[in-house]
Amino acid sequence: MKKRHLAIITLVALFVVGIMASQAFADTMKTYTNKAKGFSIDFPSKWEVKEKVSDVDVIALSPVEGKSDKFRENVNVIALTVPTSVTLKVFYDENVKDMKKKLKKFTVVSESNTKINGQDARKLVYTHNMYNHTMKAAAYVMLKGGKACFITCTAAPETYSKWEAEFDKIAKTTKF
Repeated sequence: MKKRHLAIITLVALFVVGIMASQAFADTMKTYTNKAKGFSIDFPSKWEVKEKVSDVDVIALSPVEGKSDKFRENVNVIALTVPTSVTLKVFYDENVKDMKKKLKKFTVVSESNTKINGQDARKLVYTHNMYNHTMKAAAYVMLKGGKACFITCTAAPETYSKWEAEFDKIAKTTKF
């Protein structure tokens, strides 16, 4: 009998902790919506959000973590219109080919299929050099009905593993 009560108490405690954790995540996120491009994405509420920087529709920058923080991790989104005949595979392959040409020391770390809000997507993890610094990034590529969404999450290689789960959470909030 005592074991059963202990098991029930443990299950209730785990349930409550799970609810609190999901609420904490929801409470710390803020939805960015771009009606003109037809997408939304949730960023951590303490991140700085900027629109239309270079060719990027939106970029969110992590807060500076102290005087020694030399790189602000970031997530950016580019939404495009593409011919409806273009498939996810073709769009992804063409973008990877373009990245190989344009990014210095571009190296593929991994490639995988994933889902973002039930939508088929591809995830590419890669490294490249920019301004004499090596970067590590994850690119999530989605395609739906003539619209494409390219989400890039970037960190320094030595901190990427610390940020990867957060990047996945952010990218997987994308709707379009």
